[in-house]
Formats: sequence, structure tokens, C-alpha cells
Amino acid sequence: MKAPGVGVAAAVLAGERVLLVRRGGPPAAGRWALPGGRLELGERLEAALKRELREECALEIEPMGLLELVEAIQPAGTGDGDGYHWLVVTYLARLAGHPPGAPPPAPRAGDDAREAAWFDPEALKALAPAETVPGLLALVERARALRPAPRDAPAGSCASREC
Repeated sequence: MKAPGVGVAAAVLAGERVLLVRRGGPPAAGRWALPGGRLELGERLEAALKRELREECALEIEPMGLLELVEAIQPAGTGDGDGYHWLVVTYLARLAGHPPGAPPPAPRAGDDAREAAWFDPEALKALAPAETVPGLLALVERARALRPAPRDAPAGSCASREC
């Protein structure tokens, strides 16, 4: 196993939809996950997050705050690859310049993302556990619960939530 790595990921929400990528390579090749990737030497976390979203989805985002720190460990000789230990700083984010209520733009998969797509809650829950990275559903639910309501929404309004 190599030294631990630092990565970033984003729970990008547009209405009730969440942006996911199907990973193209290890770890978790072929599984749906939040978009993100490795921090480069000297790069700030939010700069890395924006770069990864451009590379993997061809979308511009605005980080809204820290969602969770995820520690992912797989010993060598198990699963895919040579084992790994990652600390992934996961942010809640929204599309840059996206008007509330408007349909989100279609992502274009690139870099190490095999596919990129928006998932509504039902489609996300319909995925088999083997099709997603561990903990994805719980992380997306946490993101939905923590996102702020738009400034022009009535107090207590949940139906009009938009990121």
C-alpha cells in the first residue's frame, strides 16, 4: 500500500438531483460515485474541487461548505488495485450561475469518469449496492438535508429548495 492520499469530492445538487460519475479506473472502477479526485501538490482544496469537476463533468461549480471527511481504506490484496488509503474532503456544492428551478446542464464525462449523469432520488435508490461506492446514499441524503433554501424562498419551504 502506498502512502495515504488526499482527495476532494462534491455533492453537487440541482433541485432534487445529484451529480454522479461512473468511475473509469480503480479504486471502485465501474461504480457510481460523487465526482472528484486527487489533490495536486500545492493546490488548495476548493481549487482542486473546481478543477476535478471541470475535468470529469465539464461543469463549473461553487463550493458551499464542507459536507464530510471520508476515510477510505482498502488493504492490499483485496478488491481492485494494490490497496489504498484516502482522506476525501467532501463538499456540498452547486452549479455556478445556475438559476434556481432551471434544469441542470448535461454533464460530459471526461478524464477518469466513464459516465456522468444527474440522478433523482428514485433513480439513485434503484441502483444496486454493487453499483455504487460504499456510503454514497447516506452521503447524498446528508447533503440534501444540509443544503440551504434559496434566499427568496419562504421560511420553512422545502419544496423550492435549490442549490
